[in-house]
Amino acid sequence: MNKIMVRVLIALALFIPTYIAIFLYISATDAPVKTSSVYAMDLTDPEGTKYSFSSSDSEGKELIDLFLYMNDTSKNVQSLPEDLKGAPHYTVTYYSYDLKTDYEYYFSKTKPSSSYIVDHLGNVSRINASSTIEFLDGKYSAALYSSASVPAEFKVGDSVIQPTELEWHYYTYSAVEHSINTSSTDKTTTLELSFYDIPLNFSIAPTEAVVEVLGESSEVLFSGTLDEYNSVSPISNTVKQNMTLRVNISATWEDNISKGFGGSAKYSFVINCIYDPRPQFWLGEAAIESGELVAISGANIEDISDIKFSSDPYIGFEPEFYKDGEYVRALIPIKSDLKLEGKDVEFTITYGENTQSLTLNVRKSTLGAKTRKYNYNGKLNTKARSASNLEEFKDFIASAKTSENIYFNSYFLFDDLDNNRATFGDIINNGKEADKFVSNGLAFVAYTNNIIKAVNDGVVVSVGNTDYGGITVVVDHGMGLKSVYYCMRQASVSVGETVKRGDEIGRGASTKGYSDGITVYIELWLKDTPVSYVPLLKSGRTSSVVFNDPD
Repeated sequence: MNKIMVRVLIALALFIPTYIAIFLYISATDAPVKTSSVYAMDLTDPEGTKYSFSSSDSEGKELIDLFLYMNDTSKNVQSLPEDLKGAPHYTVTYYSYDLKTDYEYYFSKTKPSSSYIVDHLGNVSRINASSTIEFLDGKYSAALYSSASVPAEFKVGDSVIQPTELEWHYYTYSAVEHSINTSSTDKTTTLELSFYDIPLNFSIAPTEAVVEVLGESSEVLFSGTLDEYNSVSPISNTVKQNMTLRVNISATWEDNISKGFGGSAKYSFVINCIYDPRPQFWLGEAAIESGELVAISGANIEDISDIKFSSDPYIGFEPEFYKDGEYVRALIPIKSDLKLEGKDVEFTITYGENTQSLTLNVRKSTLGAKTRKYNYNGKLNTKARSASNLEEFKDFIASAKTSENIYFNSYFLFDDLDNNRATFGDIINNGKEADKFVSNGLAFVAYTNNIIKAVNDGVVVSVGNTDYGGITVVVDHGMGLKSVYYCMRQASVSVGETVKRGDEIGRGASTKGYSDGITVYIELWLKDTPVSYVPLLKSGRTSSVVFNDPD
């Protein structure tokens, strides 16, 4: 019997440690992590970056002790605040015995006292503020300050350019400064980019940035601020196809307490300027006077019917684009009655996926300052200027179809006449205040055999009689531009006839239409809109419609 008891006691002595170990293991899985049993820890930040620590090294032990202290000093609460449920958080994996236990930590970088722990069993507790602040001021809280701790990214087009020099720092909750060490490069990046424009973009706008663009012989093509660089449009005014450029940029971000960062960086890279067949549009002039027209040109356009146009403010005109060799063209009038003087008009042009905005400044007209009073000696046919006759006259002009060809060239011949009675924009008053109107073109004296000349090259598209205009001739100059001659004694041309600038259109003045027998009129119309011919004269602001094509 004694032998049996001895054997039982021996068996119990052998198995009791195992039972105790099993009991402790089961207890450990259901209990909070014990400080004494943790030998390693993984920390995963809200962005997914994982850091591993061991209690055998000083930094690891210090951070492990901090988190275990948070656990021990936290206060139980009923649940996680609603605004934190599902929010980004840190995950800590504790290693004790052969167990892995995950805790979640929700840190508030603006209100440390509102930071929480969710343990492996789902229990929630609030972290004491001092422990939270200690973590917030450490380097592993960087993910909480990502808007400040991540250095600005610099891109040229879609390419990220690494800095040749970089200094970047950010500030934590207690204004503790942390420096960011990131890779810089001494290798020169070479990019293949369009010579039409070279976009430079920072993910965080610098306080100051200086841009220098050097040509193939190290000549300075541009030197100025980033804002000045971005305002140069198009850059192709100085940069040409197949050029090789070096671009140097120095950027500074001043310390900003509210944003919590500061730094500086330098970049240097090379650009090979290549041909880019994307759609491009540009204005012939940046500013015109009210009542004038402006040219819009485009390149790399295959189907002109796919071009979409809008204007703000609305100009009441839908332009038609015409092919002109490798370019497309359209003429756009700014009607005098729109009252746009001193304002900018924004044109938006869309072709495929490309949308481009062009800004036109409308200046006050220098014309129309004069009021003309004529003595017609009672011979003026005032009845001809009725609303119905004017509408018929306008329809006659608008219905004259124009060609896709561009006939006009160089200056227009409106100022090669004597005895001008009125020019575009003048107010004509023939004795009755109610009858005064604004001149749409040139009114001049033409006696019986005086020759009325074509103002530019074109094709005669209409010859007829109207109640307002008497004998009327319309000449197509292309792109919707037409010259109109009326109140003539006779027409010297027929429909379909080609004319050159200075060729005879007709002779003398007539008593039919709105005339007194010695007054003839010539006007320039764009489709159904009269426009000023003044800038198109030999003595005008330009020698022709301005296209200003890039090289």
